[in-house]
Amino acid sequence: MSLYSAKKNNAVEWKGTLSNLPVAVDTFKPIVDHYFLSHAHSDHHFGLKNNYFSKNSTKRIYCTHYTKILICAKYTGLEDYIISLNVNEEKTITVGSTILHVTPLNANHCAGSVMYALSHTNNQVFIRK
Repeated sequence: MSLYSAKKNNAVEWKGTLSNLPVAVDTFKPIVDHYFLSHAHSDHHFGLKNNYFSKNSTKRIYCTHYTKILICAKYTGLEDYIISLNVNEEKTITVGSTILHVTPLNANHCAGSVMYALSHTNNQVFIRK
């Protein structure tokens, strides 16, 4: 799994977390508050388990509605922590003092799979490949 920072004529490999922000894609690490899940294949939710979040946690998982159904069927206690996103609709999320803009794009990989276009206040853009 790699994410790449879009820059002029070069790409910088990114290993699942957005630098300086508690945000991750397709990996579940305790230091993260906002998780983006591209689809429900098991290699993309490594580290996730039943009742992953403590009661009253503010941490959230973002994914498509179809992926949410599959994840909730596999893991118990996550329903209240998963937010469904619509393909091709931008969602704005406040992460500390940073505004994160997220647009899920159809990945045509499996049912419910998406790539994420992520941008925030310093104009960096990341896409899950």
